[in-house]
Amino acid sequence: NYNINFIIYLYFFNLLFIIYSQFIYTSKYKV
Repeated sequence: NYNINFIIYLYFFNLLFIIYSQFIYTSKYKV
């Protein structure tokens, strides 16, 4: 039996990390 909260946490963390990376990338090379 998997822990749903743990799965959601991992998914949310991964999504947040991707968004954060995109934000840094666009902000870093923004003219």
